[in-house]
Amino acid sequence: MQTKGGWPSVADVLRDRAQHQSDTPFVRCGDGEWLTYLDVETRSDRIAAGLARLGVSKGDRVAMISTNRPETVDVIFACAKLGAIEVALSAWLKGEFLRYQLEDSGAEVIATDDEGLASIKALGALSHVRSIVTLDSDIESVPGANVPFVDLATAGDPLPSVTCAPTDLMAILYTSGTTGSPKGCMLSHRYFMTVGSAYRERWGLTANDRIFTALPLFHAGGQLICLMTALMSGMSVAFEESFSASRYIPRAIEADATVLIGTGSMAMAIIAQPADPTEHANRIRIAHYAPVPPDKRREFEKRFDTRLINEGYGQTECAPVSVGTPGSPRDDGAAVPLPFLDVRIADMNGNEVPAGEVGEILVRAKEPGGIYSGYWTGAGASTQETGWHHTGDNGTVDSEGNLRFVDRLKDSLRRRGENVSSIELESALLQIDGMRQAAATGVPSPLGEDDIKVTLVYDGPPPEPTALFEIFAARIPYYAVPRYVEFRESLPTTVTGRVQKHLLRDEGITPTTWDFEALGLNLAKDQRRQVKPQASS
Repeated sequence: MQTKGGWPSVADVLRDRAQHQSDTPFVRCGDGEWLTYLDVETRSDRIAAGLARLGVSKGDRVAMISTNRPETVDVIFACAKLGAIEVALSAWLKGEFLRYQLEDSGAEVIATDDEGLASIKALGALSHVRSIVTLDSDIESVPGANVPFVDLATAGDPLPSVTCAPTDLMAILYTSGTTGSPKGCMLSHRYFMTVGSAYRERWGLTANDRIFTALPLFHAGGQLICLMTALMSGMSVAFEESFSASRYIPRAIEADATVLIGTGSMAMAIIAQPADPTEHANRIRIAHYAPVPPDKRREFEKRFDTRLINEGYGQTECAPVSVGTPGSPRDDGAAVPLPFLDVRIADMNGNEVPAGEVGEILVRAKEPGGIYSGYWTGAGASTQETGWHHTGDNGTVDSEGNLRFVDRLKDSLRRRGENVSSIELESALLQIDGMRQAAATGVPSPLGEDDIKVTLVYDGPPPEPTALFEIFAARIPYYAVPRYVEFRESLPTTVTGRVQKHLLRDEGITPTTWDFEALGLNLAKDQRRQVKPQASS
């Protein structure tokens, strides 16, 4: 089945695994049963046939809005079999954040859980959507659009014969890595397979390994790093439905995991939990979390008797560019780039800088499938595989070729494992009645990454903190809800009217800044996807 360069498509890899490793556990979500490779092959065949009955064909976009659950996996592989393009949307999206990505992708079919459906219904008419597949069978019907997932799974329609080339698009994943609107990264089948193979080879993974993660399947971390690495290695992966620091290690031990994958903030939260004598009774040999400070990395390794790989760098557009190995710990987070990529560090004019100097990280594929295929609809500066991808991140390359990430663009924020576009957030804030100006900036978080501060100019007396927090929570994904808020009579601007954010960043937290967290204003986990959540303390 394999071509000279590997399998032709992701669907072909799954078919081969189902034939040769039919009884091998492949995926588990939450407390559900393990699904074998044959289970996933059979289930996704039925869903692919059902989607075809709805008119889905090669090149069509199918949006998925859901947390980690088996149906999500079914839809991912069903789309791959049809040559359809899966559009994985964050389950936390709501309001205009959600509308933009649905309309930009042009998805005509949406598969969603009940909370996602509530967010869709709140948007009103979406003219391009012809069918909504509901993952929850007891959900309220949507007249003219509702198709229960169980009907797709039991219809018994024949699976259309579709041929996919490695260069065909597998998915569109949106990223808010810079200051503009989110951009849909076009990712090919070959790219999916390349990423999974890269981690397999870098870490020496085999069919005897098992990944445990709480990364969501609607992100590159969940789909590319976890699901594809398992598939390309013939191994298994257990997805948690959501992250719980207190339950994470016990759940990983229960799953018999050998590999842990997550974000740096997850690792920091895990080691903040009380130690348990049973923690050493595990098979974990690799943990991959970044960034983690060197002292916390050593604490994690000693406590759980495992190697924490803190080295590496990547984006949805190029995941990974570099990643450490179990035998090469470095406290500066640097690692040698993957052999199928060219990496250079450039100044603001695009000229390469000497070794050790800071500049923007540029990436180019040496072979097809090494990075993304461009941005959907040409949004932003669409960089194809034949050219250099400008990451917007600063880094260095030392004399030995090790790449080290230094920092992000100043108007780019990363919070709780999510990229947040400052412009998109500011646009949402400016839709609030009475809001005249808004500027979002990053504030260092004790858990790593950023906390978000917004500096606002409001007509008249500003809302009380609780009222403002609830307005934010109803319009903004929970991870983008600012922690800090400051009202001013005006914002510092240039002579051309551009807000001077560097001055606001330098001010940081002032005596007049509200801290929602200190005020006890938070969103409980079960409220984060609600259309009209209430603040809780």
